[in-house]
Amino acid sequence: MTIQQGQVGGAPPVAAAPPSAGTQVASLERRELTGPFRRAIFLLLLAGATFLFVFPFVWLVSASLKDRATVFNSQLFPPPLLFDNYSTV
Repeated sequence: MTIQQGQVGGAPPVAAAPPSAGTQVASLERRELTGPFRRAIFLLLLAGATFLFVFPFVWLVSASLKDRATVFNSQLFPPPLLFDNYSTV
């Protein structure tokens, strides 16, 4: 009675042959070429996400330093900043 490979209680599977050295070098070279590109894409996406999360807070501070008539204009920080808004609240 023999136990066949792949059945319960059978012999462990035969390990696959390691890849040749030539394919390892080629894959490492590819990683080095794509590494900086992937990092740049990641940093660009990270900067975009940071802008999306920080901009509403900057706009909120900007709106708090304006009078009611200029809250929704296109300038983020117009020249007459009204710090008196904080004292009247």
